[in-house]
Amino acid sequence: MYVLGIEDKSVSNRYPFLLHFRVKFNILAPLTTMLKDLLLITVLVCAITNLNAQTSSRKSILVADSLIGQSNFSQALKVIKNGLSECDECADETLATLYHKLAKVQFLIENYGAAHMAHVQSVRYSERSKLPNIMMRSYVSIAEYYRNRQLHNSSIKYFNKAKKLSASNKIDDPFIAEFYNRYAALLTEIGDSPDSVLYYSRKSINISELTKDDFLKASSLNEMAFVIEHYRDKQDAISFYNRACELWIANGDRRSAANGYVNLSRVYYSLENFQQAKEIAEKGLDIVGEDRWSSVLIDLYERKVYACMALEEYEEALNAHFEFHEQGLRYKEKEWSYKMIEVSTKLKIEEKLSKINKSKDSTQDKLEKKEIEESELKIILLVGGLFLIVLL
Repeated sequence: MYVLGIEDKSVSNRYPFLLHFRVKFNILAPLTTMLKDLLLITVLVCAITNLNAQTSSRKSILVADSLIGQSNFSQALKVIKNGLSECDECADETLATLYHKLAKVQFLIENYGAAHMAHVQSVRYSERSKLPNIMMRSYVSIAEYYRNRQLHNSSIKYFNKAKKLSASNKIDDPFIAEFYNRYAALLTEIGDSPDSVLYYSRKSINISELTKDDFLKASSLNEMAFVIEHYRDKQDAISFYNRACELWIANGDRRSAANGYVNLSRVYYSLENFQQAKEIAEKGLDIVGEDRWSSVLIDLYERKVYACMALEEYEEALNAHFEFHEQGLRYKEKEWSYKMIEVSTKLKIEEKLSKINKSKDSTQDKLEKKEIEESELKIILLVGGLFLIVLL
């Protein structure tokens, strides 16, 4: 007997009266073959569509990386979102990477809530992928997010997960180097041993030089400079900050370079080289240009205010302070604390300006009084001379 076009002799032997249905069942054979072919074609189409989506998403990741490196965050955001929209059936590791990039860009443009949600998604997909490198990157990224937000307990939690992974010897060098770099930053903030910070930073630099990752090398040089500035020699720190900024600028990372100039200006100010502190802050402002990175601009204008006040350039300090306050209002996270600083600083500057203006007024009054006295003397001498001539 044929069941859906396939002969089943056991059925025929057990039920001979069904043999006259053989022809009717056999008619279904072509339909079965067609259904099998249709199923195969559907599977192939889905596979090709998924492959195209994977390929497109990987291209989006590469393009986004390049745009982030050039500080073109708005365009990078569009590319990443487009990649996600085409990636409904992508592999977990691809989705983890896309959300990782999305979190990074959202943080850089100061959309912190959106950045956090993207980090959570990145961790979720990385853990589903069970790929050590992908998991390591997601753990380090969300730990860095928490560090930046001053949530150190949450940061430590994910750094501990990353540290455990690093001990498995299943992590590739670039991912290990990123872990060393960001872990060093956390240790700096929580006041751990400066030697530990330098140790992890050097390990990161060694790997970044092998992998030719200038962005990571610059970041590690910056961490080392911070420790050297506060625990070693400020003059030595300047060379490390300069090396980091040069690498960032050479690779088009203007935002990181601007942050580096904040650090450099602070060091020069502490060394009482106020003119250099002012010039470095202005250099950072030039690099930012038309971009409205409020958190960076706040720090740069603050540095310029302090430098100008030390140089007794009070009018310029006041102008810088108005910009400082404007950015403080844009940067909602710090609005009230910066408003308090604004009031006290403005009063100090205006007090200085008032003294200068009073001094100028006093000097002008003296000059005018002197001119009047000289004029009166000339008139007296002239009248006296004429009187003598008349008498003679």
